[in-house]
Amino acid sequence: MAHIGRRIARNCQILAIAVLALATLFTSGCDECDQGQWACRDGATFQCVDDGDGPFNGWHWVPQAGCTVACHEAGGQTRCVDSREPVPECTSDADAVLCFEGVPSGCWDGYPVKGRSCETGLACEVVGGEALCQ
Repeated sequence: MAHIGRRIARNCQILAIAVLALATLFTSGCDECDQGQWACRDGATFQCVDDGDGPFNGWHWVPQAGCTVACHEAGGQTRCVDSREPVPECTSDADAVLCFEGVPSGCWDGYPVKGRSCETGLACEVVGGEALCQ
């Protein structure tokens, strides 16, 4: 009888270990976040969303936009920017307009954000506080 009791206890221990292992398996790698959060990952902007669908729903990161140059985080926001480092024109004036690499651009947190490129034959110039293609 004692032998059966030990066997049941051993089987319960094995079952408990298996349940913990499965729980760890299903929760490891979960990428939980809080509503309203934004982040940069692998050169893209990500937003925290809840798809509300399925047994493993919950808040998780979803890619929003791939950035051609870099993604920058500031003040709880993310944005694709057009330089990997801040540029002096934008760090000295947060509202600066400029011609960055020949393209009308604005600034965000010290980084340039390009607008639409000029048509062939036109060049970017800052005139009267605006970056224009002329």
